[in-house]
Amino acid sequence: MTSDDEYDGSSRMGPPFSSLSQAARLCATAVGVVLIFTGLTYVIKVTKAFINTLQSPESIEGLVSQWHQTIEGDNLTFILEGREIAVGHFAAVAVLGLGGCVLAMICLALIKTGASIISNASGDKEAIKKILRHVFPSSEKKSG
Repeated sequence: MTSDDEYDGSSRMGPPFSSLSQAARLCATAVGVVLIFTGLTYVIKVTKAFINTLQSPESIEGLVSQWHQTIEGDNLTFILEGREIAVGHFAAVAVLGLGGCVLAMICLALIKTGASIISNASGDKEAIKKILRHVFPSSEKKSG
């Protein structure tokens, strides 16, 4: 096929962007893939940081001390059976742990959003519905 020939539709492949909707689907799929890889990258980083902390807890000692000061951990005490128990460092570690959980949830949300975008961009939703109907038959009453 030369550049002067027009596309007649007989080829299975056709031009790369035969319609604007195909180009939009391609762009949406690319965005979805980028979101998935971004989420995976940050999941790996968060997991790596967690493993490093478990292997050498002294590596976050400065960070825990900073959070202890930030939340005024010296004032966080309670009395149990006449003994005063300081919970400032525990609270600082809890804040860091919750922050890690929030970061992990954000990473997973990025992955889920990317997968949803790819799923919505794929145009064959009817085939997916047929498969789901076959796997999970409806519980409608059959007239007999």
